Amino acid sequence: MLCTILALTFVIPAKAQNSILDISELLLENTTYSMNMTNPWGFTFIADDEIVYTEKVLGTVWKLNLTTKQRNQITGGPVSLNIGQGGLLDVVAHPNFEVNGYIYFTYAKSEGSAQTTAMGRGKLVGNTIQNYTELFRALPTFNSGQHFGSKLVFDNDGYLFMSVGDRGTGSNAQILTNYSGKVLRFNDDGTIPNDNPFVAQQGAKGEIYSYGHRNIQGMALNPITGIVWAHEHGPQGGDELNIVKKGANFGWPLATFGEQYGGGEISPDTSLPGMEDPITYWVPSIAPSGMAFIRSSQNTNEVDIILGALAGQHIHRLLVRNDKVVKATKSFSNQGRVRDVRIAPNGKIYALYEGPGKLIEISSATERCSTFIFSTIGNSMTIEGFASIPNAVLSYDLGCDNIDVVTVPIPKSMNSFTVNNLAPGTYCVKVDAKNASNVFWCEKNTAVLITATSVIENKTNEPYPNPVTSLLSIPESIVASGYVITSVLGERILQNDATNRQIDVTSIPTGTYFLTISHTNGKTSTHRFVKM
Repeated sequence: MLCTILALTFVIPAKAQNSILDISELLLENTTYSMNMTNPWGFTFIADDEIVYTEKVLGTVWKLNLTTKQRNQITGGPVSLNIGQGGLLDVVAHPNFEVNGYIYFTYAKSEGSAQTTAMGRGKLVGNTIQNYTELFRALPTFNSGQHFGSKLVFDNDGYLFMSVGDRGTGSNAQILTNYSGKVLRFNDDGTIPNDNPFVAQQGAKGEIYSYGHRNIQGMALNPITGIVWAHEHGPQGGDELNIVKKGANFGWPLATFGEQYGGGEISPDTSLPGMEDPITYWVPSIAPSGMAFIRSSQNTNEVDIILGALAGQHIHRLLVRNDKVVKATKSFSNQGRVRDVRIAPNGKIYALYEGPGKLIEISSATERCSTFIFSTIGNSMTIEGFASIPNAVLSYDLGCDNIDVVTVPIPKSMNSFTVNNLAPGTYCVKVDAKNASNVFWCEKNTAVLITATSVIENKTNEPYPNPVTSLLSIPESIVASGYVITSVLGERILQNDATNRQIDVTSIPTGTYFLTISHTNGKTSTHRFVKM
């Protein structure tokens, strides 16, 4: 029968979803840069494909080109002290690095028989840091190898934030006359901003921005709000994620979810009036380290965070809505201790492992799936974006009812694939993509409406008759290699690998069934039929 349908062809948007909260995708390794790194601790991007990274124990600084894999040692940087948890620590490029060339470092420093955390900067010229100057030293010093911190991050106004650990003595974090257990805030030259919260308070250190921290090992700037976030190690349990607030007390050690090493209470309180509660906490500890915000289209009340885990030995991802964690996932389990995570200027995500020492590039499946483009013309649907995907399978389902689902493997040499002769209606379309190792790459779902101006409606490619009483026939147009008949409950009723086109259904009870035909070209098609 000739059906004339006068309508426009267009794509129906997929059911409204918040893609930021959809983290069914994994974070998958793309490229590993193994450069015989020795205890790498921090890294910063100075270009899309070039980083500067530090080695804690040796106190060495390196430049690594991610495109050429060429590595060069940088000279002229700070002289650090390797003791316990202290050494050459974080590194960050000035926001205006392309103009001024400034690189900032934090590191352990000795003063007499005691130690502390220091911060300084120099100008990177070629493979040399020129005119390195120490801008700050956290006093008083302590004879301890614990909790030096230290992380660095610039905000959008050019202020430099630096974390310093409590140096192993929790009470330090509540005292404003020292720098331990604090987040500090500087102008880019190391001087104190006039609007720091304790500048005018007698006896308090003017550099202090917030206090009550134990040992911050990750800080990053929320790109939506421009506010610094940080996470810190708890003692035994009680790692915390916090939004850093001006003049705020974050509670350590008076309020904590952790306990003494080996057991025993530190505080009966997990929350106290006048102190900030964490956004989330980890019990048992994962020892979070490094942090970055994944760049994507977000509302102001949503953030998408990726961080490393030292003790947990995995990549951790958090989805936060209205300052509450709504999803958490982990990937790359048991591949090593993840020390730092950063976002390149071009949006790529990288993670630095301290043991074994390596840098990996990782990607979000959501970002990868964005390469797929769906379009329709008449009775045809075209999907583009397969060029970078070694293995992909396309599935489409007329009516979105999981009936008559067709699956098609996409040839590896193709960038686009077109399905022709589609009947009018709404199709649910899905692309399953896998990498060269045949491991999940991404999955994208959409809905497509097919209309046509002149479509001959026929059943030449459908099994017949339907309903059926005894013999169900597969049409000559289908080159089949086998079939499976299942009930509506998914129970397998009949299966045959032969190419016999006559299927005897006499013994099947009356009811509704599904016939799935395997085609010799790799396709499968599912058809509903009724046994009378």
